[in-house]
Amino acid sequence: MRINEIFLSISGECGMFKQGEWCMFLRLDGCNLRCPYCDTKRSLIGKGVKMSIAKVMMELVKKGLTSQTNNLLITGGEPLLQQEELEPLCYLLASNGIRIQIETNGTIIPSQRLADLVTCWVFDYKSKQSFQRGIFNLAKDSYREFWIKYPITNIRDYYVAKTEVKNHPSINHAFSAIAPGMTHNELFQRMKKDKLSNVILNAQLHKLTALKEC
Repeated sequence: MRINEIFLSISGECGMFKQGEWCMFLRLDGCNLRCPYCDTKRSLIGKGVKMSIAKVMMELVKKGLTSQTNNLLITGGEPLLQQEELEPLCYLLASNGIRIQIETNGTIIPSQRLADLVTCWVFDYKSKQSFQRGIFNLAKDSYREFWIKYPITNIRDYYVAKTEVKNHPSINHAFSAIAPGMTHNELFQRMKKDKLSNVILNAQLHKLTALKEC
């Protein structure tokens, strides 16, 4: 596997892990998108350290997985570019009682086997063009926890996200304001006006508190 970094921190965004809850981060290397607002550009180019699955497990435990937390957040880059390696890794983790959350950019649909191994999924909805709509069906048919997270860069993004929420009420949704096109307050006021009480305002706690980007 190509690994960018492994570190212990707190959850900064939506998902199964509460904001501020401790978890281990496994950041995989390489991404198939180049979003202008990406806050981890160092993980895009695919030059991470190559590790075997056994080595990854060893490093996770060494950094505090199981001894300090049973929460593991796998992110990137784009984790699903390494889906073949993720399946056996997640099987080992799940077999040892680790709660797994994967954050992905929504351009790749996970295999059914991997989907069932992961406790919680967070899919970014970058754009109507890049998002794989089959993810909605996967979320509806699964017993796992699914979130769709919408980066809101302008009013057009907001209206697209609002429509998707209306069409898929059974899935968890979260909106993230991306400056300078949208502020948290402007996004909150629009959500309040439109009565989107079933949507989480995702404020990215790690940025607000100047923590390590995650």
